[in-house]
Amino acid sequence: MNKHEDARPETMRQKKLQTVRKLFLDAYFKAIPKAHRVNLLLRKMN
Repeated sequence: MNKHEDARPETMRQKKLQTVRKLFLDAYFKAIPKAHRVNLLLRKMN
């Protein structure tokens, strides 16, 4: 087996996972901030 051919798909998969994770986190932090701030305020009150 050729090592270069073996390594390339793995790198592609890693990049794809990183991109998906980044997009997910971006969407998560855009959707959550208001609820997150409310939670922090409630925690401070208690």
